[in-house]
Amino acid sequence: MNQNPINPTEWAFMQLEQGNMQQKLTKSVFSIDPIDYRRLAYFLIEIRRAAYKKAHIKRTLKSVLDEFDVEYHTYYNWREKWYLLLPHAIRILLK
Repeated sequence: MNQNPINPTEWAFMQLEQGNMQQKLTKSVFSIDPIDYRRLAYFLIEIRRAAYKKAHIKRTLKSVLDEFDVEYHTYYNWREKWYLLLPHAIRILLK
């Protein structure tokens, strides 16, 4: 059993998703988007890498992946699948 408390970033995402789901469920024809947690994790990794880079904070890829408990091979598999789906502004920062 994981004893780590929910951090403020996780809590913010949970609140956003809860609000999003509640809004969708109040429609006459409700639909909740499926979420691929692997793809979401990849996007969050890349957004964090881009934010560090934009702020001129040096972080190795390994240190960022450690923040998400993701291995290199997993990251590179995800990158192959979803890199082109990232917003252009994020891709520019990651170059």
